[in-house]
Amino acid sequence: MREDEWTSWLACLGRLSAEQLLQLRQCLDAVAAVDALEAALLRWRSQHPECPHCQGLYVVSNGHADGRQRYKCRRTSTRAM
Repeated sequence: MREDEWTSWLACLGRLSAEQLLQLRQCLDAVAAVDALEAALLRWRSQHPECPHCQGLYVVSNGHADGRQRYKCRRTSTRAM
Protein backbone atom coordinates (compact mmCIF):
# COMPACT_ATOMS: atom_id res chain seq x y z
CA MET A 1 0.00 0.00 0.00
CA ARG A 2 1.35 3.40 -0.91
CA GLU A 3 1.76 6.07 1.77
CA ASP A 4 -1.04 8.26 0.38
CA GLU A 5 -3.43 5.27 0.29
CA TRP A 6 -2.55 4.43 3.89
CA THR A 7 -3.13 8.01 5.02
CA SER A 8 -6.48 8.11 3.23
CA TRP A 9 -7.49 4.76 4.76
CA LEU A 10 -6.60 5.96 8.26
CA ALA A 11 -8.60 9.15 7.76
CA CYS A 12 -11.69 7.03 7.00
CA LEU A 13 -11.55 5.21 10.34
CA GLY A 14 -13.24 8.10 12.13
CA ARG A 15 -16.29 7.74 9.88
CA LEU A 16 -16.92 4.06 10.62
CA SER A 17 -20.06 3.06 12.50
CA ALA A 18 -19.86 1.10 15.75
CA GLU A 19 -20.72 -2.11 13.90
CA GLN A 20 -18.06 -1.45 11.27
CA LEU A 21 -15.49 -0.77 13.99
CA LEU A 22 -16.43 -4.06 15.64
CA GLN A 23 -15.99 -5.89 12.33
CA LEU A 24 -12.61 -4.22 11.81
CA ARG A 25 -11.55 -5.21 15.32
CA GLN A 26 -12.56 -8.83 14.69
CA CYS A 27 -10.55 -8.91 11.46
CA LEU A 28 -7.49 -7.44 13.18
CA ASP A 29 -7.84 -9.87 16.09
CA ALA A 30 -7.98 -12.76 13.61
CA VAL A 31 -4.78 -11.54 11.96
CA ALA A 32 -3.11 -11.21 15.37
CA ALA A 33 -4.22 -14.74 16.27
CA VAL A 34 -2.75 -16.09 13.02
CA ASP A 35 0.49 -14.22 13.69
CA ALA A 36 0.66 -15.67 17.21
CA LEU A 37 0.01 -19.17 15.87
CA GLU A 38 2.70 -18.78 13.23
CA ALA A 39 5.20 -17.57 15.85
CA ALA A 40 4.35 -20.54 18.10
CA LEU A 41 4.80 -22.96 15.19
CA LEU A 42 8.15 -21.41 14.31
CA ARG A 43 9.30 -21.74 17.95
CA TRP A 44 8.16 -25.37 18.03
CA ARG A 45 9.86 -26.18 14.72
CA SER A 46 13.12 -24.62 15.93
CA GLN A 47 13.07 -26.96 18.94
CA HIS A 48 12.03 -30.09 17.00
CA PRO A 49 14.27 -30.99 14.09
CA GLU A 50 12.91 -32.54 10.93
CA CYS A 51 14.40 -35.42 8.97
CA PRO A 52 16.67 -34.09 6.21
CA HIS A 53 15.65 -37.02 3.99
CA CYS A 54 11.85 -37.12 4.27
CA GLN A 55 11.14 -33.81 6.13
CA GLY A 56 9.20 -35.89 8.65
CA LEU A 57 8.65 -34.51 12.13
CA TYR A 58 8.80 -37.84 13.95
CA VAL A 59 12.44 -37.46 14.89
CA VAL A 60 13.58 -38.74 18.28
CA SER A 61 16.79 -38.21 20.23
CA ASN A 62 19.33 -40.94 19.64
CA GLY A 63 22.32 -40.43 21.91
CA HIS A 64 25.21 -37.99 21.81
CA ALA A 65 28.37 -37.79 19.73
CA ASP A 66 31.15 -35.22 20.06
CA GLY A 67 29.10 -33.43 22.72
CA ARG A 68 26.12 -32.91 20.39
CA GLN A 69 22.66 -34.44 20.58
CA ARG A 70 21.94 -36.89 17.76
CA TYR A 71 18.51 -37.68 16.32
CA LYS A 72 16.93 -40.53 14.40
CA CYS A 73 13.94 -40.46 12.05
CA ARG A 74 11.33 -43.05 13.00
CA ARG A 75 9.96 -43.13 9.46
CA THR A 76 13.18 -43.69 7.50
CA SER A 77 15.48 -44.83 10.35
CA THR A 78 18.11 -42.36 9.14
CA ARG A 79 20.26 -40.45 11.56
CA ALA A 80 20.02 -36.69 11.53
CA MET A 81 22.27 -34.06 13.05
